[in-house]
Amino acid sequence: MGDRNPIHQVQFAPRNQRTHATPLVLIHDGGGTTFAYFTLETLRRNVWAIHNPRYSSGKAWDGGMDEMARHYIGLMKKAGITGSIIIGGWSLGGYVALVIARMLAADTWSTIKVTGLLLIDSPYLLPGCKLPPGVPPPDLAGIPDLVLISLANCEAMLETWELPTWDKAAFEGRDVRFTARGRSFNIAPGNVVYKPLEGDWKTVAVKAQQIQDDNRIHQGSFGSPQLPPAVMLRSVDRAPVKGADSGKPCRVDMFRDEPLLGWDTRYPSFIKAVMEARSHHYDMFNGKNIKQVTAQINEALEILGTIGAVGT
Repeated sequence: MGDRNPIHQVQFAPRNQRTHATPLVLIHDGGGTTFAYFTLETLRRNVWAIHNPRYSSGKAWDGGMDEMARHYIGLMKKAGITGSIIIGGWSLGGYVALVIARMLAADTWSTIKVTGLLLIDSPYLLPGCKLPPGVPPPDLAGIPDLVLISLANCEAMLETWELPTWDKAAFEGRDVRFTARGRSFNIAPGNVVYKPLEGDWKTVAVKAQQIQDDNRIHQGSFGSPQLPPAVMLRSVDRAPVKGADSGKPCRVDMFRDEPLLGWDTRYPSFIKAVMEARSHHYDMFNGKNIKQVTAQINEALEILGTIGAVGT
């Protein structure tokens, strides 16, 4: 994949959906490529994918995540993307999407508005400098050299980087309603809907600390940026690690056993629905999982397309 045209439209909306389905923009994972997104079955809307334009050169982003996000906003504008969009990505792509959403929310003149976030197994991020000692690296045998270079650049970039801050939680902490597979849900603050591998949606209470944080964040001034709502796909298995006898999880699995992958006690509430995926972090887009992932992304997009605060 060349670096000259890093944004590609990978799917086109059916003619009868072009004015109804919110476009989706997907950002590359830490490996820098977007091949995984080309394997998805139809999402019934316009879908763009952005790969790392520095993938082939192996050059790092000296300005870190902010420089990357600003550049990608420019790419979207050059591609003619305007109006409401859903943005997201796998792993690192979810974090970049969050930064892009924050930048666009702060720009009152922006022609692009993020109405929803799609996190594809993007667990809450601790900077590398705050990780506990002895965290083993994942076992990535057989990965191409350029992907390994991209991953190493990302590790260096995330050594001290902190997630962006927001003035308000999604919908300012109000009750929300949405539809999933034709079923309507009303969700009160402090709850999300959760779909396990086996069974239907159920309501899960988040931890008390987030509710306290949301009450504090709700004090933000009128018109200040608030988080867009998000739906997250959550892998249930741990990734293989080097030195597996250590018994410790790798970085992406630090919060693997938590239903919201660590977001609920450490960040203002924005994740409103979570779906379990039968995979580990690095094989989410393995060929055998594509049908499952496509179906789950379509379900996530339905939720994000119908979500709104109760009473509006």
